[in-house]
Amino acid sequence: MGAGVFGLATDDQMGFPLKLGLDDVPKSCISSIFMYLDPQDICKLASLNRAFRGAFLADFVWETKLLSNYRYMVKKVLMATAMNAGS
Repeated sequence: MGAGVFGLATDDQMGFPLKLGLDDVPKSCISSIFMYLDPQDICKLASLNRAFRGAFLADFVWETKLLSNYRYMVKKVLMATAMNAGS
């Protein structure tokens, strides 16, 4: 895959350079770009392409979108839900 990025890979039968697509871009690169986009844009892009969908699933993309105290907030919501379920 890396050689194809530099145009060194060829079709064995014809000798022509292989055509590269978005699926050839590493998911880590796409995920790094996603970190700078809004969640709505990330979701739209994820519906376009398999590589984008894979990058969409990276935790570090979404961690940058969360509030800094999200763990506290999740715990608080779960405790409140458990208390309401018990009454």
